[in-house]
Amino acid sequence: MEIAAAIIAILFAIYLIVNNMKLKSEYQRTEKIKNTLIDVAKEIEDFKSIDDLYQRILEYTIDLIENAQRGSILIYDRNKNHMEYKAAVGFDIESLKNVHLRKEELYLYRTTKLKEPSIIKNPRVFDDEHLSKKSFKKLVESNALDIKCTISAPIYIDGDFYGVINLDNNIREDAFNKRDIILLKYIVIQLEAAIKIVKLMNELKFISSYDHLTGLLNRRKFEELLNDLLSTGETLSICLIDLDDFKYINDTFGHKKGDEALKHFTNAIRKQFDDNAYICRYAGDEFVIVFKGSKKILREKIDEIKEFLDTNPVDGINVKFSAGYSSTFETRNADKLITIADNEMYEQKKKNKLEVR
Repeated sequence: MEIAAAIIAILFAIYLIVNNMKLKSEYQRTEKIKNTLIDVAKEIEDFKSIDDLYQRILEYTIDLIENAQRGSILIYDRNKNHMEYKAAVGFDIESLKNVHLRKEELYLYRTTKLKEPSIIKNPRVFDDEHLSKKSFKKLVESNALDIKCTISAPIYIDGDFYGVINLDNNIREDAFNKRDIILLKYIVIQLEAAIKIVKLMNELKFISSYDHLTGLLNRRKFEELLNDLLSTGETLSICLIDLDDFKYINDTFGHKKGDEALKHFTNAIRKQFDDNAYICRYAGDEFVIVFKGSKKILREKIDEIKEFLDTNPVDGINVKFSAGYSSTFETRNADKLITIADNEMYEQKKKNKLEVR
């Protein structure tokens, strides 16, 4: 009897020890999650792009979910109606970017209609049966199917399906369990909140730096950029442009047509320049281009834009403009560069009006 009581006491003691260890482990895990989410919150302002956020969140999640070794995040592009890889750990992200999947091809779509997380064992078997041959081949070539078990969860923003996060284990088929699903659901809620914040911050940054109608740099951002470029000592050329008779277009055809004319002009400029130029909507119908090169080459490019607009009217409207130039060979003072170009542009505008008469 005493032996039995002793055994029971020992077993109870072992139970308490094990249970205490589990509680301690759970507490440590909870603390780790909390600290990780705090770190993410602190870093939010430092993310230069939403893709940087995806990558960091994925890295953190793999660290938090036990047995997660690799992973990826796919985002749904509504315009193209397919999923695109935006972040990866343990895979070549550049190779995965060439793989586009329909959301209906996802295992998560087949199991939960993209509503709840799910675990899949040997995902290669599923993908072989349900993916297009082209997508399956690309995933094989990217070594993205050398996986034994995957836990996948949907991401929603404002009630709309946004993407999927996948965590993988390439050794064990039983790597993940229901406890991991609960934890991943919690992490995804935080991920969704972080995405919303970063998207909002990016929108605010865009509003503060770019013109809403044309998508070009606004005047404030341009002036800041011009001073930065001038400080490098690099050779720069400036072109100041003013659309001819733009008030007439607005008064005759309406402001909506005027907006279309501005967009048409903007597209023509964008096609002519690449990374060696910065384009700004300086005022209503005034634009400025900073070109990393000679004034001669800049003039040639502007002349090509004029020729294009002459032969490509928008809704029957010919968009014409006057232009003036300056360069850092004349001055490295930002205000003087603009003034020189502005004076030449107005001389050109006077000449254009005389030619019309």
